[in-house]
Amino acid sequence: MGINKKAARIITVLCAAGFDDEAKIAAMTVDDMLLIPGIRLEDIGLINELQKHIKASRVISFLVSTPYNPFAAARAAQDVPQDAQSEEYGYDERNE
Repeated sequence: MGINKKAARIITVLCAAGFDDEAKIAAMTVDDMLLIPGIRLEDIGLINELQKHIKASRVISFLVSTPYNPFAAARAAQDVPQDAQSEEYGYDERNE
């Protein structure tokens, strides 16, 4: 199991934006996230996952976890239909 490149990238982006320690990242709001240049919806989901891992003291687990799939998380929470995972809805497996 290697390092999740998306997780490492989002940590790099957060550090460059001034969120350079766990307390700052854990305290981020959605407004803070939206002010970061180039942030995408997928990134906000990933930051949310990072915040959860920080609060659980499991940052290393976040770095080596499987790539974040916002549709899998939504399906688990709200039972989103499988066919919602399509380019029409902004999801493209080639980006994984």
